[in-house]
Amino acid sequence: MRDTELIAAGTSEAVTGYELPFRLLYSVSPPLSLGIPATLEVVLKRGVGGTDVPNLDSLVKAFYMLASTGALGGDSVSPWESKVADPGRPEHLENSIWWQFDSTSVSQPAIAILAQLIHIASPTVPIERARFSCAGEQEQSLLALDPHITDWYPRLWLDLPYEVKVGAEIGKSATLCIVFRRKVTFAERGLITTELLTWAAATSIGSYGISPIPEEECGLIPDKHPTFLEDQLELSFHNIRCHPAAFRGLLNVCVAIAWKLVPIHLVTLH
Repeated sequence: MRDTELIAAGTSEAVTGYELPFRLLYSVSPPLSLGIPATLEVVLKRGVGGTDVPNLDSLVKAFYMLASTGALGGDSVSPWESKVADPGRPEHLENSIWWQFDSTSVSQPAIAILAQLIHIASPTVPIERARFSCAGEQEQSLLALDPHITDWYPRLWLDLPYEVKVGAEIGKSATLCIVFRRKVTFAERGLITTELLTWAAATSIGSYGISPIPEEECGLIPDKHPTFLEDQLELSFHNIRCHPAAFRGLLNVCVAIAWKLVPIHLVTLH
């Protein structure tokens, strides 16, 4: 996928290119972007076993952490406001497990990422159905499957507060370079590092899969730490086998960093 395609592509709808072995229902009205409470329930085909809860919980936490970076914003939610509240520990009873979120503020396509993360647990956790419902729900829909869609991930926030340059094509390795508008303090370096490596950790486990490749086989390996030099940063990624849309999510993370932490002049990805 070339630079202009990467920036312009994506969707505003909840749809996936993966053929999931379970149904996932989600709130359409009210939408997930309003910042209101929500519940995720996963129903199994059998009783809840000993490792089912921690296996699923680790994947739901990956979704929560990815949302916290701003990656799951897009055309309907600004990245600096995009997040879901930490659900804390899940509860379970008989054959169902559920998580309570005090607020949700993500674009609708983020539902596909949540479904695909849950799908990673399918080999050991037999899932019958899942439901992500907002408080006061009036309308819900079934996550759609479209085997012909090539990019079903959240769009880029178009009002970028920085200039962006993306290489002609992203290959097996890539380097993110950020030029800030001022010198970055030591404390700010730590906060920026957390945001970038949180995105990388969620991406590395399969958040941005390439159907029909199994999600857990789609990822990347980041440098252990970014390199800072006064007003600049570099962070490289290797063994890239994720959907190019992951880097559109990374650009959204940079938007959140620019608004919440340190203003950015230029972002390059090559």
